Amino acid sequence: MLRARPLTLSLAALTAAGLTLGTLPAAAYADDPGTVTANETLLTTKFTEFEVTPTELDAADGLVTYRGRIVYVDAEGVEHPLAGATIYTPAHILPVLSVVTDADGRFAGSYYLHGSNWFRVRYLRPADAPYASAGSPAVSVYVTGTQNVPTRMTFEMTPTGKVFAQDPVTMSGRLEWQRNTGEWLPLPSQYVTVRCGNGGDSIAAFRTKLDGAFGGSLPIKARCATYRAQFYNTGTGALRTAYAHPPAIPDVYVRTRYADVRWPATVTRGGSMSVPGRVLGNEFDGSSRVASTSVILEYSTDGRTWKKVDDAELDGDSAFRLSAPAPGPGRWRIRAGEMPYYYVSPGESLSPHVPMRERTRFTEVNASPEPVRKGGTITFKARLQRTTATGWTALPWKKVTVQFRAHGTTTWRNMATATTGKLGYVTKTFTAAKDGTWRVVYGGETAYLAVTGSGDYVDVR
Repeated sequence: MLRARPLTLSLAALTAAGLTLGTLPAAAYADDPGTVTANETLLTTKFTEFEVTPTELDAADGLVTYRGRIVYVDAEGVEHPLAGATIYTPAHILPVLSVVTDADGRFAGSYYLHGSNWFRVRYLRPADAPYASAGSPAVSVYVTGTQNVPTRMTFEMTPTGKVFAQDPVTMSGRLEWQRNTGEWLPLPSQYVTVRCGNGGDSIAAFRTKLDGAFGGSLPIKARCATYRAQFYNTGTGALRTAYAHPPAIPDVYVRTRYADVRWPATVTRGGSMSVPGRVLGNEFDGSSRVASTSVILEYSTDGRTWKKVDDAELDGDSAFRLSAPAPGPGRWRIRAGEMPYYYVSPGESLSPHVPMRERTRFTEVNASPEPVRKGGTITFKARLQRTTATGWTALPWKKVTVQFRAHGTTTWRNMATATTGKLGYVTKTFTAAKDGTWRVVYGGETAYLAVTGSGDYVDVR
């Protein structure tokens, strides 16, 4: 009894003699029968006979045969056999195969089905042919069995010696299924995915040919402990999932590089410096994480003699942060430490010359007298100093700003600018007007850090 199920399922290879993979005309996937000129009348074609047997079968068998006859109708309405016509199997079932009609317009062929489907054939009008395209009736074929048909696969990779990530590697193999007769047959038009490891990221995808073969030469995307080719049944078809590992694999080396390294513009005497960055490999999209690797930070005053000052392991995001006390102006560099043999060292990342900025401070800050009468004179005095290798010394000839904040307010007002003297002192006088706090500010420059002195409160009476 005929039963129809609207399933789109995987299909096996054609092995019957005389059948070939068809090359479809442009109209194969459209209703347009081809180009017709304004005054051209195409002769009608039609299938007068068409049958598919059996219409119910087990997936382990899979073999259906089809036969029929196609004719064209002349201007007087007389039917004639359409000899030498190419008849194609359904476009929605892959692979698309073809047979050619004999002198009487008859054709016959075989096809392996692994899932229930509608089966029909079509004649597609070649360019400039006088015969219109035509399709046969669709016959429902019911295939029993789910995921019970054995499959097998072979898989190889070459070369198997040293290669680098993104270098071309040839992958090849063959996918087959076993019929209930015991014979193994090619399984065409199926997708095969190559993954890194068992279930890892996909690094390649192929479609099997008519003989079940798949493969090609393409860049090797990643170093993997193993590679696995897999044909995966999604659960609706009769074919079992198949896997294969190559007997030998390439020894993939990974080139590495530094990324996102941010050198400080300056360092401070007595302070420390910190530099973040990453080490990336060229696997997958060219920015892969690098594992089990350390980096080393070195310092040099002259760019020739280097001293190690820090090291760190890359974290899970392939990132690092190196830090060290800043002994003075000079250059810094990062180089790779321990790393697995298959990583190609990124070499070194070299900073430009990093100048040192001395810390500064104000001492002897004093606004006097205190208290003072309103309208009297306030004398403000402070001393600006900078660091040296041995301590603090005067910072002369620097512009500073004296500021005042009235009692009960939060706003500082610039009252005067002045320049420090030879010993770093600055002195300015002001007329006492209201209670408040006095301070001095140095804005800093390339070699010296900015600093704000402490405040001194004056009571005005």
